Amino acid sequence: MKKYVFAVLLSASLYACSPNNVTIDSSIVKIMDSAGVVGSFALLENGSGKFTIANLSHYKDSASSPLSSFFILPSLIALDKGIINHNQASWVSMDSTSYYQNIITQIGRQTIIKTIDSIRYGKGVVSANMDAFWKDGSLTITADEQLGLIKSFFQRITFSKTFSRSFQKDDLERR
Repeated sequence: MKKYVFAVLLSASLYACSPNNVTIDSSIVKIMDSAGVVGSFALLENGSGKFTIANLSHYKDSASSPLSSFFILPSLIALDKGIINHNQASWVSMDSTSYYQNIITQIGRQTIIKTIDSIRYGKGVVSANMDAFWKDGSLTITADEQLGLIKSFFQRITFSKTFSRSFQKDDLERR
């Protein structure tokens, strides 16, 4: 049985994807096919706005459960609400489904649903199972919608001033 993968790789950008900066790369599809992977690939280059895509029809039209890519959303909500902070001792230890199940529980069903609705995340349906709605098929999203969501984080979504200042300060110190 072929693996079903919803793969979108990108470098965050503020640039829109116009037909003039989009390249369809069929060689990537061949690599995916040889690995038994069904899905799409998209790369948005930060500086140039150049957009490379493989399997355009799947990218635009095939909705799947977001699986762990959904964790972007509760991570940002938790950061904004102070449930977690951006300089946690070990982010690696937090990279698990059980960790995100706990974060989603702390955020609460109503906040998750309100956020999904307000940003029009995918199909917007959340099953009663708060431990698996991002992987049980109730919540689905296309790769195109997922990329649009990530771009919108940089264009429209704002976080508390405390979080923004703290993140900027730490970012400057790392440089």
